[in-house]
Amino acid sequence: MRYCGRPGHPFSRPKIGNLAPLFTVVPTMNATWLGAPLVLCGALLAQEFDVATIKPTDPNNFAKSFRYPTPDGGLQTLGSTLKDLIVIAYDVLPDRIQGGPPWAAVDRYDVTAKHLTEAEGDPATLTHAERQKMTELTRLRTRALLASRFNLAIHKEAREFALYELHVDKNGPKPGGLKESTSIPGGSFLGNVFLAKGNDMRDLSIMLTSILKEPVIDKTGLTGAYDFTLRWSPDELSAVPRTPNGDADKLPSIFTALREQLGLRLDRAKGPLDVIVIDNADRPSAN
Repeated sequence: MRYCGRPGHPFSRPKIGNLAPLFTVVPTMNATWLGAPLVLCGALLAQEFDVATIKPTDPNNFAKSFRYPTPDGGLQTLGSTLKDLIVIAYDVLPDRIQGGPPWAAVDRYDVTAKHLTEAEGDPATLTHAERQKMTELTRLRTRALLASRFNLAIHKEAREFALYELHVDKNGPKPGGLKESTSIPGGSFLGNVFLAKGNDMRDLSIMLTSILKEPVIDKTGLTGAYDFTLRWSPDELSAVPRTPNGDADKLPSIFTALREQLGLRLDRAKGPLDVIVIDNADRPSAN
């Protein structure tokens, strides 16, 4: 197993074993990097996309969407920043990404990446376990893509955070709000509306973190995947710079929307969390 560091920086060998799941590399093995700026080499299990294009998002298009894994074992995003792509690659909440150049959270890109050499099956026809394995492979390929096209180098630290915990409300999930789903995981923002397909509670936590700009930790105990729509007041809208949809005066806060529409609630808490620190990142190389 070989790891690459940013030129001029030392690096340590990873410890392998029952360690931080934030840096899972395959379903049966976890890896942790301690205090060294590292990027994963393509040699790591040779997990790379066969074809990938990264282009700037049309500045007149404020939509943001993501889809992974696609039927070809790939990744498709619209309006994604580098930090959005790190969320996908490392299965980390947005607020746990620290450092990096200012453009990493501002410049938006459309990414289309495909894996063509092996037929992995349509995610819609796979079991949940098979889809999880396919998703993990897609994450590995995305890490390799970020290393090769953005020259991304990172390390991990533990830091204390004020945070929110996502719980099931006292009356339980709303049956009409959280609809069990076998859809390929994906979601899109349209102003103050989030449309989710096949999302689990961790996906929802990631979305809420992007809205609240503070970490949200899943404590619901819900293990399924769901389709749902969430509408809230634009007062707390920060994910997409777009005119809100619908009658904003009649929409609830994000906290009330979760209770009334999904049967979930957010509680304040505090605790140590693992974060990813960006040591190096460059704007993407040409396609």
